[in-house]
Amino acid sequence: SLEHVPTPGRRARGRAAGDASAAAVVANTTQPLVVISGGGKFYTLENEDWAGQAPAYRHVLVANSTGGLSFYQLNTEHSRGEANTEIRNSSNVQIFGLKSEGNYPVLWVRDSANVSLYGYGGNACAFPLDERYPPGYAQYPPSLFRVERVSNVRLVNLFDYARLRGGNQTYFDGEGFDPHTWVMVLDASTKLHTPFMERPVLYWLP
Repeated sequence: SLEHVPTPGRRARGRAAGDASAAAVVANTTQPLVVISGGGKFYTLENEDWAGQAPAYRHVLVANSTGGLSFYQLNTEHSRGEANTEIRNSSNVQIFGLKSEGNYPVLWVRDSANVSLYGYGGNACAFPLDERYPPGYAQYPPSLFRVERVSNVRLVNLFDYARLRGGNQTYFDGEGFDPHTWVMVLDASTKLHTPFMERPVLYWLP
């Protein structure tokens, strides 16, 4: 089942996440670290850097890839960009196992087709649905996964390791939030999202 995003008017976050040390970090990295436009297979691709990343930064950006691309255990986490991994203007992409931590989207898929993710885990925790991203970020309702203008996208077995308030709150790992306040998947095209607390076995947009 899906639910509509609530009426705008969400609170704005004053900083990205975590403790006061966040204020001392200057976001100046605006280019993706890894850009993939071809096809092929990647095994155990991992990155957990976080410092100095502006909204346009991505650990991995798949752009204009149509020849067939597969990842076997992709681990992109802690990014302060608008997404840890983005798939844009691409098709025929498969991810077999994905893990992440932090508060920003784990995966953003837009203007793409035939994209499949088989298995997600990690202690990533989206910002609450009634909050906004910091200034300079695209103002979508927060979620861990974001899809937009896509066809035949399958997200299979999305399950997190719950991260609550009052635990290890660090800028590196991000903040914990009550799982009743944030959502796993947002379809930005329709403004529909998975219900609070739902962990889909299969999320499919034909």
